[in-house]
Order: sequence, then structure tokens, then C-alpha cells
Amino acid sequence: MTQTIEEVPLIPDMPHPVAEWSNFIARASACGPMFRFLLNGEEALWLNDPTLMRMLLKAPFSEVGVGPLIKGFESAGGLGFAITVNYSDSWRPRHHVLQRPLSHRGVRELGPLLHESLRTSLASWNATDNFDPETMMTDLILDALGTTLFSGDHREFIDVIHAFDVERNAAFVKISQDPAYIPSERKEFAQALGALDAFIYSMISTRRAAPREDLLSRIVTSALQGDEPMSDQELRDEVVGLIYAGHKTTANTLAFASCILATHPDIQETLAAQVAAIAGAPDFHERWEEVVPLASEIVTETLRLYPVGDLIDRTVVGTFEMNGVVLPEGLPVLFSTFIPHHNPEVFEAPEEFSTSHCPAGRMTAKQKDSYLPFSTGPKVCLGIHLATYEAGLALALLAERWTLVSQDEKTLSLSHDPLLYAKPWPKLSLVAR
Repeated sequence: MTQTIEEVPLIPDMPHPVAEWSNFIARASACGPMFRFLLNGEEALWLNDPTLMRMLLKAPFSEVGVGPLIKGFESAGGLGFAITVNYSDSWRPRHHVLQRPLSHRGVRELGPLLHESLRTSLASWNATDNFDPETMMTDLILDALGTTLFSGDHREFIDVIHAFDVERNAAFVKISQDPAYIPSERKEFAQALGALDAFIYSMISTRRAAPREDLLSRIVTSALQGDEPMSDQELRDEVVGLIYAGHKTTANTLAFASCILATHPDIQETLAAQVAAIAGAPDFHERWEEVVPLASEIVTETLRLYPVGDLIDRTVVGTFEMNGVVLPEGLPVLFSTFIPHHNPEVFEAPEEFSTSHCPAGRMTAKQKDSYLPFSTGPKVCLGIHLATYEAGLALALLAERWTLVSQDEKTLSLSHDPLLYAKPWPKLSLVAR
């Protein structure tokens, strides 16, 4: 028997899922498989059941479309019509263009560039008692991304990318609470976006004229070989999406992993012991996945504990029935992967770090169903191979040279802008091996 949306419980006094993320998650997780709430004064549906989450994520574009939060990010993030926000007929050919260079094989072809960039950056660090995991990992990954995406031509534009990060994040938080807010009306936002666009268009023009062995050249080449070659504007949108998806998401994951390593010296020493077998090897990037499996396990478990892109949303655009409930057109549907990732019925002692929570190839059916750090369905994160390879390689190379030590083992206090982060990030000590 089908039900109407009015039969789903309504909780009208829920805090805002972005502005008051921690309070929202604490309350939402105790409210059953689904409930209605008010998002900026408009009714929305929240999901807690991972089976329902997967049902939503796998729904065709004829039934669901871009959600209110990501739609706001289209404006706040300068994404244009990137595949992140694209639910039109052009999504599939765009997806095909990006899928090839970002495949498992394509990412590993970038291994030498990533290896060189990460090892060079880590060698430039200095021992300190004032190690800021967010700043250091953001710079580390930005340089790695710039090296693989732009052949290192990004370095004079690092300040441009950082400036837009700041403006984008602030704009997202504002627009998530006030959909009428127009980021481009803020002078600083418009200037930061303009500078970023000028940089990206110059890179696209250069690669069209003379391709190199970098990711942007592969994307440009793939786009030219398609049935419908992509314009500079279309390529620009996808590059902005890649900078966002391949930069702060991985950086925040590594920042969380740094805090975990600093508070788990036994795990850190085991990682260093595995790395010792190939320390300094020129083919480190080819061998670490087999010789240093703990690095990938740490990334997997970090993403369970702290799924940085946890908030996912859609809007019903057609006839859609979920768990016997007919959802009306225009209804926003949201969830956080943090909730199933921390379900004690699925993951024993879910607040604790343990690589046994998500053992490679040995997860239970419930664990597989509940683990969604990269989403699933047609909108599954295209950067999954790049993110996991890059983050694991970074942790392995970090353990080759450095030890992280915690100065304060308090539980991290979590907050949200477009992504999950710690507020404040703890200060760590960085000690040379």
C-alpha cells in the first residue's frame, strides 16, 4: 500500500544541516528511516536508511535531479554546467570524456608525476611543533593536482586558487541558508572567480595548441575525439569541478588521516615498517599498493569515520516512489553518509578508528550497503580512483620521512562548509624519521 508524503513524520524544529551540522546529525540519526523537516522554510525529506539512500542515488534522471544544496554550489562554486550539477542529455557524453583519463589505469599512468610532486613537497617540510594538518595537506594536494592536471604550470596561480577556495566556501555556507543570495554580487567573489577563469582558459588554450603528458591534455584530447567536441566553456566547467573535487576533498581526508596517525602511533609505526621495504625506490608509485596495503586501509577507514563529502541531495522531478511513499515533484531529498558510516549495528565501536571496519574484499553485505564515501549510481564520484590512489601514496610517502605526534588527543569537533572538516584542526608535531 502506498502512502502520501504527509504520512511521513514531520520534525519542524530541526537545525540547519550545514550551518548546524553536528546538532542536525545528532538529532537526525535518532529519527527513523525517513522524516520531513524544513530547509530554509521549505519542506524537505531526510533519509537515514542506506538502502533508501542507494535507491535515491540510483534513480534515473527522469525521476530525480539536482538538489538544493548542490544547486547552490553551482553558483557558489562557479561550477557552471559541470557533470556534478548536470542532469541533462549532455551528461553522458561529458561523463565519457572524463571517465577515460580518470579510470583506474588512467590514474596510474599519472603515478610518476604524483610521486615526484608528493615526494618533493614532503622533502621541503620542516620539523615543527606547530603542524597545521589542513594547511599542509591542502598545499600538498594542490601542488600534486597542479602537477598532474597542469604540468606544474599552476604554481604562479596558487594564490588565485586559494583565494577562490575561501570565497567559494563562504558563498556556499551563505547560499545553503539563503537560496536567493547571489555570490557574484560580492566584489571579492567576482574577482576571485574571474582570476580563476582567466587561468583555466589560458591552460585550455595552451593544451589545445600543444598537448602534454598531463591530465588536462588527456581531457582536451578525449573531448576533441568525442562525437560532440566540447567547447572551451564546457571544458572550463569540468576543470573547475576537478579542481574542487580533486583538491579540498582529498586534502581534508589527509588532514583527518594525519590526526588519526598522530593519535595511533602503533598504526603509524606499522605503516612506516611496510614503507621501509621500498623507501627511496624510484618505482615507489608502482609498488606501494602491494607492499604498503596499510596506506589504502587507512584511507578507507578515514573516509568511513570522516566522509568529507557526506551531504548529498536530490530533487524529485518526476514520479518517484520510495519505501511505499509517493514523493511529490519538487521535493528536496537529503541525507548524510556520516550516519550509516557510524551505525553501531553495522560497524562495531563505530567512533573508533580500526582498519578491521572495512577490510578490503571482506566487508559484510551490511557494511558494503552502508559505506558510501564516493556515492554510487550514475553520479558516483568520477575522481574515486584519483582520490584513493593519491591519498594512499601521500600517506606512504609521508611515513617514509616523517612521524606525526599529537599534542592533544581530544575528540575532533566537526563542522561543515561544502565539506566536512574539524573546527578547530588540532596542532600536531612533525618529527623527522
